[in-house]
Amino acid sequence: MEVVYQRAERLIEGYDILARIGKGGMGTVFKAVHLDSGKLVALKILPISLAKDRNYIRRFLREARAASELSHPNITRVFEVGNYRGVFYFTMEYVEGETLLERITRFGRLTATEALRIAEEVARGLAHAHKHKIVHRDVKPENIIIATDGTVKLTDLGLAKRIDDVEQDITVTGQVVGTPCYMSPEQISAPKTVDHRADIYALGATLYHMVTGRRPHLAETSAKTMLNVLNKPLLFSEQDKVPQPVQELIWRLTAKDRSARPQSAEQAISEIRLALQALKRGVPLRLQVAPRRRKKLSVPLGWVVASLIAATIGALIAAALSAAPPKEALPLFRKGVALAEKGRWNEALDLFNQALRLDSSLAGAWNNRGTCLFHLGRLAEACRSYEIALELDPRNALLHKNYGSVLLALGRYDEAVKAFEEALRLEPRLEAARKGLKAARAKIAEQSK
Repeated sequence: MEVVYQRAERLIEGYDILARIGKGGMGTVFKAVHLDSGKLVALKILPISLAKDRNYIRRFLREARAASELSHPNITRVFEVGNYRGVFYFTMEYVEGETLLERITRFGRLTATEALRIAEEVARGLAHAHKHKIVHRDVKPENIIIATDGTVKLTDLGLAKRIDDVEQDITVTGQVVGTPCYMSPEQISAPKTVDHRADIYALGATLYHMVTGRRPHLAETSAKTMLNVLNKPLLFSEQDKVPQPVQELIWRLTAKDRSARPQSAEQAISEIRLALQALKRGVPLRLQVAPRRRKKLSVPLGWVVASLIAATIGALIAAALSAAPPKEALPLFRKGVALAEKGRWNEALDLFNQALRLDSSLAGAWNNRGTCLFHLGRLAEACRSYEIALELDPRNALLHKNYGSVLLALGRYDEAVKAFEEALRLEPRLEAARKGLKAARAKIAEQSK
């Protein structure tokens, strides 16, 4: 019997410990019986290293007690939070079943339909927590339990954070709170600013793990993993066989700019349902633009944006070909180009999607896909395609120009200005970017009147 096991059994009065069921950096979890009620519980004990930090303990007690007020079918209930002779602990509902990580390990990866069903239930739990101003901050397969009756439970809310807590989110070990593979970029770069949208990102990262069988952004070290989170898009291979609607949903959930993600768990649920519907019908996913960004283009602005996109499609296609797509993708790529030049956007889009299934690191294909989506009126999807292209090729002035154009069409004028300015910084002679910048500034001036 391990020392921590013996100490827990001896020091936590009122509980009979049956077995250790989990251990991590934030504590050890035991299966235990509450002696007075006879109820099975999961008992989590904080490590001594964290118990030495008074500020952390104060936050822990406040946050865990807040979590104990949550009651939802997709959240494991926190029953008791306490300190017995210097040992800090909390007890949770004990759920018979397996963790999502155990299920992924058992099957290798999950079907898209099952993964979306699980993601929807997790999102329901998150929506309830967020409604009570609690952010989980560590959503991952290890913290999701699938009960024997099929119910999905989000666990470890006892280590969550209140949205209005402005204290620094750093433990005594100097590590930011969360698990690197599933962390949002802002958890790494600006932990004090973390809000509920970090959980939306982690939900998308978890969905990626479910459908590919791989931890997202995993590298040799935590530091390299964090760099991947900050700088690289999530990619899929042909072997993953992940349906396009699910890929697009994951890219949106894991957008590096949190303002480009679903802005609430409820919105994430809606988009998960759209993906499920798309799978059933076998049609492409059409993600909705957030209401605050759904703006009708005036005719003059519409013409400006369309002309900006059209102005450099030929140059971008040529640049993309110079990036040497793999041999299998090249015929698809060229056919897509030919169809796009004829304005056959749906057919071209299908070919660019096929090329990306063969190699999702092709910046040019992402750009051309975005251009097709733009002309089909699917602006939110076009925006995400351009974002992925830029993550792969950040010094491409034409990509910044196209990104600025779709931002202009979405009414995101301040962001459009930045994109056009970056395009001109990289290529001062890019006249289309200059026109776009002028149009974006004019719209900002018009709004300020």
